[in-house]
Amino acid sequence: MLFFFHQIICWKEIEMITHPQIPDPHAPPPIPPMYPAPQFPQPDKTSAWKKILIALATAAVLGSMIFGGIMLKSVHDQQQRNDEIAASSSSAAASSSAAAASSTRAAEQAAESERSRRRAAVHDIEAAVRQMANEPVASGFIVGPILSVNCDPVTGGVEDITLESTTFSCFATTQVLDDGRTKGFYYHATISWTSGRYTYGYGAPS
Repeated sequence: MLFFFHQIICWKEIEMITHPQIPDPHAPPPIPPMYPAPQFPQPDKTSAWKKILIALATAAVLGSMIFGGIMLKSVHDQQQRNDEIAASSSSAAASSSAAAASSTRAAEQAAESERSRRRAAVHDIEAAVRQMANEPVASGFIVGPILSVNCDPVTGGVEDITLESTTFSCFATTQVLDDGRTKGFYYHATISWTSGRYTYGYGAPS
């Protein structure tokens, strides 16, 4: 009996293996297995803002440095140009001042040279008048001798080089008194400083 049931069980197992169960077409589709959704790390918004702020700050610093460098370069260039202009102006002013000083010295030297020439001309006039005064002394017309002759300008003076001519009153001294007064004769003379020629004669200038 046991053997019989054992054969039945074996036959059922063989039947199940040989003829697999056919799925029911009207049965609902199988429910797919449920898997948990993958977990992705959420971005740290605070960290992102920090990075943005750091990047902006870095850009601002770099911009400031570049702008500051450009401004410093511009200021330096402008200062250099100003220094060059100032140096050029100073050099031009120094050259102009030196030229003016040189011109002034040349004018002063020329003026002094003209005064010296006129002083020498006065001595020539006095010598000429003395020679004229000695002629009447030699002829006995007047009592001599001629001790000295002094010619003084009537107007202006020898030092005034702007005058083109000068008239002189000349006195030929023949005697010096005890009280210091002198006796003699008057002569006159006129010189043209342009030509250097002069005239002279007996008597005081009119």
